[in-house]
Amino acid sequence: MIDTNSLINKVKEDRSIIEYISLFVPKYRGYKEKELRREVDALIRKQLHSTLHIYIRDLRWIEKELINADMNTLGSYIESSITQTDI
Repeated sequence: MIDTNSLINKVKEDRSIIEYISLFVPKYRGYKEKELRREVDALIRKQLHSTLHIYIRDLRWIEKELINADMNTLGSYIESSITQTDI
């Protein structure tokens, strides 16, 4: 699944030295932490969107197969898809 801690660390590592020093300025630290949370949120949403897009594409393929193809082939594909998505 999505590892929030690794995303936070990635965003923190991308900070410049000036940004790091500026964290010691009163009230700026809270502002920067809020920005960090926003960046992490955006990364999580982007990653979730990509994952969901793949599943939607697969579901559309299954829908076409239901309409056009042999049910035995489709059944085995659905079983493998369910096995892969089990968490």
